[in-house]
Amino acid sequence: MTLQQHLASPSPETRGGRLTIDNVSKRYGAFAAVDGISLEVPAGSLLTLLGPSGCGKSTLLRMIAGFVGADTGTIALGGKHILDVPPNKRDVAMVFQSYALFPHMTILENTMFGLKMRRVPKRQARVEAMQALDLVKLTDLTERYPSQLSGGQQQRAALARALVTHPKVLLLDEPFGALDKDLRDQMQLELRKLQQSVGVTTVCVTHDQREAMIISDYIAVMRHGKVVQFGTPLDIYDAPRSRFVADFVGSSNSVSGRIGKIDSQVAECILDNGDRLQVPASKHLALGQTIELAIRANAIRLAVDGQRTALPQTSETHATLAGIVAFSINLGDMVRYEVRVGEGRYFVVEIERQPGQLMIPNGTPVDLSIAAQSCMVLDA
Repeated sequence: MTLQQHLASPSPETRGGRLTIDNVSKRYGAFAAVDGISLEVPAGSLLTLLGPSGCGKSTLLRMIAGFVGADTGTIALGGKHILDVPPNKRDVAMVFQSYALFPHMTILENTMFGLKMRRVPKRQARVEAMQALDLVKLTDLTERYPSQLSGGQQQRAALARALVTHPKVLLLDEPFGALDKDLRDQMQLELRKLQQSVGVTTVCVTHDQREAMIISDYIAVMRHGKVVQFGTPLDIYDAPRSRFVADFVGSSNSVSGRIGKIDSQVAECILDNGDRLQVPASKHLALGQTIELAIRANAIRLAVDGQRTALPQTSETHATLAGIVAFSINLGDMVRYEVRVGEGRYFVVEIERQPGQLMIPNGTPVDLSIAAQSCMVLDA
């Protein structure tokens, strides 16, 4: 099947395979780099392995590629177990952070290399390589060498070299790590559009939560070799299960308290200083129960002398806390405030800045309005 036929295929299973990871582990002595991970990646979707350095995400990616063996568990592609299959026969392709382009080959030769190793006739290999380079908009740079390309162009060339063999799974290891911010932002969007157009199942490793939100169909948040939460980007952002996930994916405030009363719609959470917040009622909540909450910084409304500077007033049930601006920083399109509420408690509030709007001076008394639906009850 040529690349054009591959792209035209209506079947997700043909264009990209379902990836199943079942109870996979990898230990180095007493250290568990990957600890009993199970994941299902639907055909044609993009999964991001998200987490801090050392959480095991790159080890898991290399296990899928076949560069690292598994101590336990199975990995299957399209229902076929691949742990015992050599890396070059797994129907996977990997793009490294360094891109790993051959410096002595032109971009066309680099792109043809995988086809050459598969003994594809030279004329056909050239046609398919040009199709892949056209896909990443590099057909006018085919005779250049990697050293003559920008970082973004090198990344596109590496993607073309990976895609030309039309793998069932594409693996990306920190693909934007070597790029500056503007180019990184641009390439994130280009990758997402490219992955959707090709339909190849993709697994990407990153520690950048914003990047994961932009490019992913699914996110697996990892910590200490385990997946601590799996779901769509909005699932992860709107309903984090733990304080770690809430803090790692977006800016949030963590507070704890006990349930004071419950009705059919909301429950009241009494903080240790006596302040009260409203939270959504749930069958999992009971009177007197101690709970931990996460509240997104951009979900808190802020008012000075009754004048709101953020979201408009709504009919949502909300609580109001009195505070004082302790610190502020201008982020361009946003302003971040640290507001002291009571003794020793601070809330981070992020407000979209309007043109010409001045920052609220430190020391200014303010009211924080927190809707019940903005208070996310954490499991742990």
